[in-house]
Amino acid sequence: MTNTNPVRLELFSSDAYKALVANGAIVESTANVDISGREVPYVKALAATADGAKFLAGGAVDAVKDEETGELERSGSVCGFFNYGFDLTVRAKVRQLDKKISEGPEKAARKTLADLVAAGMPREQAVAVVQNLPAFKGLEINLS
Repeated sequence: MTNTNPVRLELFSSDAYKALVANGAIVESTANVDISGREVPYVKALAATADGAKFLAGGAVDAVKDEETGELERSGSVCGFFNYGFDLTVRAKVRQLDKKISEGPEKAARKTLADLVAAGMPREQAVAVVQNLPAFKGLEINLS
């Protein structure tokens, strides 16, 4: 039997949490997590302010060092959670840049053209737009 009531962490029942939701420091919504092919609803809490972030991170702001490795923990503090998310963003940008470099400008130009056409732009107009983009200007790229 599937649970239709969202799972709520015990933390979300505290008076302090409820007060932060009431004043907008924490925003709640319902989301789903896939568990072995089943969609399980849960209460998703997002910090809208530093106070909300501090509460959700367990009350600590500064990152904590792992005593064995000396590395900063990726959770347990506002800075730890921020560092983890920031690193994910940087890694995604590095992957995109590496892909762009390894695939060359022609593949990137074709993808941009396909995206513009898929968004409803007439092909001829999309070709002109792509050819005038700074990343592709001056390159001989066959977009036909």
